[in-house]
Formats: sequence, C-alpha cells, structure tokens
Amino acid sequence: MESKILAVDARGAGIETTCTKRIRLMCPRCGKVGTIEVDAGIVIDGMRDRGDSMLALQVYRDEICEHEFTVMLDANFKAR
Repeated sequence: MESKILAVDARGAGIETTCTKRIRLMCPRCGKVGTIEVDAGIVIDGMRDRGDSMLALQVYRDEICEHEFTVMLDANFKAR
C-alpha cells in the first residue's frame, strides 16, 4: 500500500498523492552510508499525531550496517 502525500507543511499536514521517500543515512558508529525507503504517509501521520515537524525513525540492524540507530526526520524528509 502506498501513501498519498503531495506537500508537507511545518506541522506535518499533507495533501494527497502517491509517494515513498528515499532517505540517505550514515551510521553514526561506523560511518557506512546507505539508503532506506520510507512510506511518506506514515511519516507525515506520525508528525501530525505528535503535533511536531520532527519524527524519530529507528534504523534496524542490517538496513544500513550491523548497527541499530535512531535518526530524526524533519518535514522535508531530511535526516537530522
């Protein structure tokens, strides 16, 4: 199932369209760089539910490297 988001405002509100987002990340422990794909709708809904423009995203072992870590995504899907 794909999400439907066209635009995101600072509060995480979105207008519907279909999309997933690819996010480039670097492991803070080993420095390995990789890309994950997230469902934009899930991220936007999470931001909206929290009333915030940032959302914590857990990166599990073997998605990028052998480490697990958490990244913060902003409303523009940039890792912080």
